[in-house]
Amino acid sequence: MAVAEYQEVKPWAKDHILGMSIFIATTIFIQLFTANCQYWLFGLKYWVISIEVPYIIEEEQREFDPNQEVVRQKRLWTEKKY
Repeated sequence: MAVAEYQEVKPWAKDHILGMSIFIATTIFIQLFTANCQYWLFGLKYWVISIEVPYIIEEEQREFDPNQEVVRQKRLWTEKKY
């Protein structure tokens, strides 16, 4: 964003308004796109954990119960896949 503001005060920007508008739009888009991707990946991490933790707790409870055999279920999402 600072690069776009710096370029905006140059004489080139006054002569090429459309080019400067496109430059500012692309820099803002890139900045917001990367920030949104980071937030999305951070949220995906906690979504994976929220799916995986109940299975882990259930498996641990089965290990302590001698009457049930431990059957490990194949999970779709794991932290390793994340």
